Amino acid sequence: MVQSSESQSSRKRSQDQYLGGTSQSSSDDTPSAIRCVPLLEHPTFHQLKYRQYRATDFLAPGPGKLQLVYTPTDGGKSTVMNVYDFQGPGVALAMYNTDDSIRGFAHTSFKMALSKRLPLYMSTKNTILKKYDGRFKDLFQEIYER
Repeated sequence: MVQSSESQSSRKRSQDQYLGGTSQSSSDDTPSAIRCVPLLEHPTFHQLKYRQYRATDFLAPGPGKLQLVYTPTDGGKSTVMNVYDFQGPGVALAMYNTDDSIRGFAHTSFKMALSKRLPLYMSTKNTILKKYDGRFKDLFQEIYER
């Protein structure tokens, strides 16, 4: 693949830093959507995105039951959740995160916004993955209130 000199220079200006699974990307390029905001005299686009490193995916070969099982190490009762009853072949995904990792991501996000003197907007869609995305929302709020 051949890249234009514009995209190469943009990539060179991009900075990547990793902390507890956090990827910080900052670039001098600004998406055109950000330019529409009239209050920004010198718009800059900064993106923090969380990378999922240990997700597990699975190809279901045919009909069968997909379950998610959590077994506490203290010998407590396991939790079994029925995810889906496959009627034929399909695909599944399991992923996780820890509170410490999410808090680290939140701290990094706030530190970058403060150092750049920019507002921080957290966007999540906690209508589908209510508990997963909701946990990000709750822990970001916790860090913000400190």
